[in-house]
Amino acid sequence: MANLGPSTGAFLRLGSPYSELDPARFVVVGIPYEGSPAGREGVARGPSSIFEASRTIEFFDEENFRSAARFGIATIEPEFKQMNPDAMAEELHTLAGTLLRMGKRGIYIGGDGSISYGLIRSYLNQYRDLTVLQFDAHPNLRSEHRGTRFGRMSVMNRLRNDLPITQCGIRSLSEEEAEFCDKGKVTTLFAADMARRPLKSELIPDILSGLSDHVYVNLDMTVFDPSLCPGVNLPQPGGLDWMTVLEILKAVARDRDIVAMDVVETVPLSDHNVTQVVAGRMAYKVMGFLGQFRKWPPMEVS
Repeated sequence: MANLGPSTGAFLRLGSPYSELDPARFVVVGIPYEGSPAGREGVARGPSSIFEASRTIEFFDEENFRSAARFGIATIEPEFKQMNPDAMAEELHTLAGTLLRMGKRGIYIGGDGSISYGLIRSYLNQYRDLTVLQFDAHPNLRSEHRGTRFGRMSVMNRLRNDLPITQCGIRSLSEEEAEFCDKGKVTTLFAADMARRPLKSELIPDILSGLSDHVYVNLDMTVFDPSLCPGVNLPQPGGLDWMTVLEILKAVARDRDIVAMDVVETVPLSDHNVTQVVAGRMAYKVMGFLGQFRKWPPMEVS
């Protein structure tokens, strides 16, 4: 996986020089992987559908009056052979390590949620104080699911002893998973409890208190209420809204360092692309927040 291939410019349909790999600050990686059972089929089409929907996103941001595209956003779309989730984790561990050595900020667009494991392990090698901020309807703390320990429903179980994990928006779990929630290195914020707490004065400070300087964001699109994002693998009622997730990520980007992010579990629906627009725009907003709060200069264009 050392050969990343050329930038396709697919995210935002960004043109040269801002989409070129060498000068880009960010690299968006399409990972059309569907290798572990659970929920609706079609998650492998998530990256291409998000890239297509991202063409409707304005480059200019209404909050910070900047265009994150000027930091440079390359898009790579590696070809992966069909393999089991554990082998895929090794591939993605190598890919993320390559981006880290290049000094790039990786934004990984899945694909099913099992891709997070190999990516997070790679960033943990680089940042020993890494913490995970997980947005999800499900805690993914099962010891195994449908005969595999390496699928999307077991990712956080495999990581829970290795680094702190803060879970936001949880509202669907098994009895086994309940035994692991809010114990040890796992902090679980259930969606119903989040809805009852003041966001900026109480909830966000509580979330920040559990995060180290270096944060990996895992954004599973099931975290959103299906009235906003129905195009997911396992929709669950009672989810978070756009502004809640946005304000949390804005605060994390301001007070911590988001070193990477993945966006997983988008299943395109034939007559509804709002889920893909939300996924693409949230990723782009995080890029803008990072550039704003770190005062990064735009790319120099001759």
